[in-house]
Amino acid sequence: NPVHEQYIQQKLDDADFISVGHTLSGNLNFPRRIATAYYNAAVWRLYNTFSHAIEEVLRELGVIAPVNILKADGGTIPLHVSRTIPVESILSGPAASVIGTMALCNITEDAVMLDIGGTSCDIAMFADGAPLIEKDGIRLNTHNTLVRSLKTKSIGIGGDSAIKIEGNTVTAGPQRLGMSMAEGGQNPTIIDALNVIGTINLKDTGRSHEGMYALEKKSGISSHNIAQQAITYALDIIYNEVMAMIDEVNSRPVYTIHEFLKGKVLKPKTIYLICGPAKTLAHHITQRFGWNVKVPQYAEVANAIGAAVARTTVDIELFADTQRCRLLVPNLNVNIRIPQEYDVDNAIEDATNYMMQYLESIGVDEREREIEILQVYSFNMVEGFETTGKNIRVHCQVKPGILHQCRDILKI
Repeated sequence: NPVHEQYIQQKLDDADFISVGHTLSGNLNFPRRIATAYYNAAVWRLYNTFSHAIEEVLRELGVIAPVNILKADGGTIPLHVSRTIPVESILSGPAASVIGTMALCNITEDAVMLDIGGTSCDIAMFADGAPLIEKDGIRLNTHNTLVRSLKTKSIGIGGDSAIKIEGNTVTAGPQRLGMSMAEGGQNPTIIDALNVIGTINLKDTGRSHEGMYALEKKSGISSHNIAQQAITYALDIIYNEVMAMIDEVNSRPVYTIHEFLKGKVLKPKTIYLICGPAKTLAHHITQRFGWNVKVPQYAEVANAIGAAVARTTVDIELFADTQRCRLLVPNLNVNIRIPQEYDVDNAIEDATNYMMQYLESIGVDEREREIEILQVYSFNMVEGFETTGKNIRVHCQVKPGILHQCRDILKI
């Protein structure tokens, strides 16, 4: 019942921006709704400054084209729509990597995706080739939200992670103290370690050796051993986090973007590795995991490809109360009267029609309007010993995936 939110919204009508919970998601859960509305308001000003800057740059460059923003669930929304729901863009970076991996690889098995960047490493899981989702919504800090998301994890280890020595122990990350020394930074990093052991040959390798030698003088450990131990430490962090994520996934029901996999136990033995130095890192990852490591063509730009080929996604929930003769689609602001004879078939038809109308209103191509019914519930409402009506709920979506025109180009 959104009446209380609508009342407060009217009273605060002169505010710059009002984040209204029922327009962000139709899913039930009041604490999650509060957190979602809060984060949406918290990032609104910064996000709209960013959006305005994007539009200005495109105007200056003379670019006339639709602009879409990637969401955490691996789908997109038009830029103008995203201005009122910026919370949807949180954690969209890892989602781009997942969609890019789907576009570049024919994944059919249980698998892990690793995207190793400068500051962090993003981890995602595939079950029978389909990426996993956070069914109820992502968790930000200690707060659960209603923001639909692909199931990913970001850990603080990457190429620019600073190397430290405490006693005789060599560690790396999660701090980033600037670029690698090879690229002009002042502190040795994992990239410098890879330069020293000869895995890569990036920029000024002499500076990498200088940085490791400085650590050698302080610690008494040879520069080559420092480099090797730092890389081993980073690989151990990644390995342990992947194993922990698999255990977490297997401790609860498994949901992919397509379906609920009843009784599914994730047993990945393949890693899809995407990042700039993926080909050179594959050997180290293979040694640590003992799994099959695949590096797709264009691995260094897989994230960008994912953002470019992702289709627009939307999900809505329709609520019908035949006792009160009311129908609601909260995030589309639909509130209409229905007859008492209203049934499940009517609800499915209406949910599909409202979704179609919305997709058309935001300019989604007809080929991309593939609506999927996720859940249908119908409960009898009883007073005394008599049925007084039905409570009907329909949840439908356009699921994350790759644009048809891009599938044609990629031949997938």
